[in-house]
Amino acid sequence: MQLFADLVYEIDATATNGAVIDPEGSNTVMSGTSMTFRFSAEKGYIIMYILVNGERIDIRDMNGTYTFSNVNGDCTIHVVAWIMITPDVDPDKVTSDPEYHLVDPDAPDSEYIFVFTPKEGYTVDHIIVNGERKECDGTYVFKGSDGPQTIEVVTIPVFKVDMPSDTADYELSKNGTFKVKEGHTFSFEVDNITGKMLKISAHVTGDAGTSIDVTYDPILNAYVIGPVFADITVTVEALGYTVTLPDSTHDYSITSSGEFIVKEGEPLVFTIVPNAGKTVRTELRNADGSLFYGHSVSDGVYTIRAEDMDQNVIVTVRLYTVTVTVPSSVAGDYEVEDGKEGSNTVGIGTEFAFLVTPEPGKILEVTITGGGKLTKSGNAYFISELTDNVTVSIKVSKVIVKVPTDPNGQYTTDPAGGEFEVEYGDSFKFTVKPQDGSRADVYINGKLLSPSWVDEDGTAHYELPNMKESAEIDIAVISTKYTVVVASSNGVDISPSGTNVYFVGTDAKFTMKAKTGYVLKDVIVDGVSMGAISSYVFADVEGGVHTLSVVYDVDWAIWFVIGGVCIIVAIGSLIAWALYRRRSEEEETEASY
Repeated sequence: MQLFADLVYEIDATATNGAVIDPEGSNTVMSGTSMTFRFSAEKGYIIMYILVNGERIDIRDMNGTYTFSNVNGDCTIHVVAWIMITPDVDPDKVTSDPEYHLVDPDAPDSEYIFVFTPKEGYTVDHIIVNGERKECDGTYVFKGSDGPQTIEVVTIPVFKVDMPSDTADYELSKNGTFKVKEGHTFSFEVDNITGKMLKISAHVTGDAGTSIDVTYDPILNAYVIGPVFADITVTVEALGYTVTLPDSTHDYSITSSGEFIVKEGEPLVFTIVPNAGKTVRTELRNADGSLFYGHSVSDGVYTIRAEDMDQNVIVTVRLYTVTVTVPSSVAGDYEVEDGKEGSNTVGIGTEFAFLVTPEPGKILEVTITGGGKLTKSGNAYFISELTDNVTVSIKVSKVIVKVPTDPNGQYTTDPAGGEFEVEYGDSFKFTVKPQDGSRADVYINGKLLSPSWVDEDGTAHYELPNMKESAEIDIAVISTKYTVVVASSNGVDISPSGTNVYFVGTDAKFTMKAKTGYVLKDVIVDGVSMGAISSYVFADVEGGVHTLSVVYDVDWAIWFVIGGVCIIVAIGSLIAWALYRRRSEEEETEASY
């Protein structure tokens, strides 16, 4: 058995990552025989060497195979592979230094560098590592621990942008020649030292007729060219100082507006004309805020020359005065303050005041059109905050109607007495109801007014149409009946007595007769003594309430006679009673005996 064992040997075949050996593992071989092993590298790897029984063997001439011949003992074979990284480049556009890297997997912390150098007219835009895009400035660094990698170098064309040098008028953030990737933009900043108008332009290099757009980006505060698809030349030219003129407004007109370059021998001429009723103030200031005096002006025509300028000029025009137009007085309606009628020139920032006095019984409405604010105090009006010409309008808006009040209660009105405001041109309606036995005549400003109709209870309806003048109503009460009130009397009979009503135009006769024992002393009519008359006639009475009363006294002569008789009768009665009493006593005495 030992003899047989000495005739069989083991060959152990192994490989590192990235290497393949076939057959792999433990292989049995007979003594004195041969055995061949094939080895290769996986993608991204390269076979660096093999170890045969621990000894490093050069594999350059092996063509991927190794044969153990006349085996007389146990053997080992180990294939060692390194990572091989070769960038994918277009040799017409870019070169790689080095062309590849061999990465020892046993040195994971080792660092490796590729430098990609673009050829004329190209630049490295980015690289793609294992399918992932990475930005690249021409250098790529990696470590052994990153493992196998595929690297694709992507290039794009580049174009040249030629920038001018700085001058006394401006400074540029970039001077010289710059490379710009195809389809990308190129930006630069300009510091305008003198403030002159600069002309910034660009054209295809070698073809001045093909211009390239140059735009200003306020966010970047820079000028931008692109996207770029050709070599470009940028030019900056100082054209001269500028004058900025405002636009025409409703206050004035100006022949030109905007920003103008003033060149040597080409003066800027413009005209400013205020609109009707206004004056304006024109102010010319340098860019630093100081006043500019290097101009001439005649009848609103301004001239500015380049030789008089040392910086840009800004022209402003502001409103100085406006016209306030006030209407004339209107007889019967209102009176305007002397000196304020017609056109009035008023300075901006000032206040214009005027008086308007309405005729009695009228209320005015004063309004304005244009640019201003109207306020009032009594009959004084004030226009302030002026921004434009102002036209004042005055009209009678209301008239006053005066309705009287009767303190004697002879009539009632609806509305009750007072002053009433009536819209100009409207009508005013009212009623008058006189007391019973009378009528009311209504006068408007002294003229008799007929009622529109009269109700059964005597209420008269009136209307004043199209009221444009004030009205004062007067009411005259005319009685149609009159009343005589007779005061009652104990000593005199008055006929007729009590309250008696008569029609106007008829007479009323009253008789007065003293009662027995009384004597009539006086008859009083409406408070006037008429004497001790026995009758009175109310004649030609126009109405109203009248009174009749009497004054009487006792008739003492009659009362004396009556009193004497009464005394005699009384004495006789006493004597008769005494005689009767005596007789009775005598009869009683006789009876006792």
